[in-house]
Amino acid sequence: MKAIEADAREKFDQVVAQIWAEYLFAINKFPVFRSKHEGYAIVKEELDELWEEIRVHDKKDGSRVNGEALQLATMAIRFLVDLGFDEKK
Repeated sequence: MKAIEADAREKFDQVVAQIWAEYLFAINKFPVFRSKHEGYAIVKEELDELWEEIRVHDKKDGSRVNGEALQLATMAIRFLVDLGFDEKK
């Protein structure tokens, strides 16, 4: 594996581990998405929160931006899991 790929894989694995932790927290705190409309609304809310952090805090505290990006990724994955990800497609 090339050095750049190994470096990217290490970062990817770290991000996935953080998403998994956030996912476990979310499924234990909040019920499953009941519809695609609800899932969309939650994903959009997380996207809006990420944008707000980028707009207001990006240069001050990048960890807040990262936290919102992780929550957005987690909710996008939860959308797929809760609302019937079809492996065949």
